[in-house]
Amino acid sequence: MDPAGARALIALNNTFYREHAASFSATRQAPWQGWGRVADELRRIEPTGPAGALAVLDLACGNMRLARFLAEALLGTPLVYHGVDDCAELAGTCCDDAREAEAGAASTQTFDSGARTRWAASPTRPHSAPADTSITGRNACADGSTATAQPDYSPVSAPREDLIPPNRKHDTLSPASVCFHRLDILSAALSRGTDALERLGLAPCDGGCCFGFMHHVPGFRLRADIVRCLLGALRPGGIAALSFWQFMDDERLAAKARAATERALVAGIVAASGEAAKGALAQAAAAPRQAVAGAPGQATTGTPVRAADASTKAALPVLEDDDYLLGWQDDPGAWRYCHHFPEEEIDALVAGLGGYAREICRFSADGRSGHLNRYLILRRV
Repeated sequence: MDPAGARALIALNNTFYREHAASFSATRQAPWQGWGRVADELRRIEPTGPAGALAVLDLACGNMRLARFLAEALLGTPLVYHGVDDCAELAGTCCDDAREAEAGAASTQTFDSGARTRWAASPTRPHSAPADTSITGRNACADGSTATAQPDYSPVSAPREDLIPPNRKHDTLSPASVCFHRLDILSAALSRGTDALERLGLAPCDGGCCFGFMHHVPGFRLRADIVRCLLGALRPGGIAALSFWQFMDDERLAAKARAATERALVAGIVAASGEAAKGALAQAAAAPRQAVAGAPGQATTGTPVRAADASTKAALPVLEDDDYLLGWQDDPGAWRYCHHFPEEEIDALVAGLGGYAREICRFSADGRSGHLNRYLILRRV
């Protein structure tokens, strides 16, 4: 995918999350089933963080619910959590939930273990800058590290004590430290490649997670760079866990994705390229998804798109194979770029790492079927 098209799709998703942060966060409160197995792997590694803490990086952290899950799942293990995301509005929903709990409407989570936890509240929002503001200087993080802010990335860091459960706040043997870093990782990776996270100046972490994000990364090359970015933030021997959404394997979600993509093509939101653009609109919407041939990220047969859009709307961002636009709830103007991951593309991402990392395991979890996400756990060599 060309950089201009990738930036357009990134901007589309950034706009979606800024405008729908509250409603989206409301649907993303409970932890995913697959996280339990990831926590099991994290327990097996030796912490190297400050004061023997386990340092974990959450890339594209959203509302930072993973911090809450890890604080409970790794109870007894000192934890330092670094959440990285560009959407301060989405991260800020955590504080809104906390203030509601403080006012008497307790926010609870049910984890795989069945435990129910009441979260602490904080009267202050996380320090963050408006999207159009250039930030300069260095900002201290919860563990003493710093993040260098640049006008084109605008990273901002601040501690998030409001995310620490009460039982962690008062347990001196298991102190929890939570820090939010604002960074547009995709724009940074387009400019800096696999060095994009260096702007944050973090010490190497023991573990890194990237859940519910890879399907928003346009183009195979950029996806490969994001995997390397996550691994590059870890110490040798550190564990990286990623999830890959396989929504086209779910009949209901696949039908919604096809229908929404066709509407986006007609509306002129996106275009499509190559063989992927063949076929009539109605036939593409009704046809079952076909097996994809060719290299990952290349447009081939099987993607439900319309040929005319690519030739008449050349200035639009171009969808590749297994690319779709999804809507959101009842808002006809809300669009999200999403990529479905066939198994062979995950294979290609792992193969491209060479000797940089070793695959520990791969498994499916989440959703009603228990197979909505494909998880990949890697060890940094």
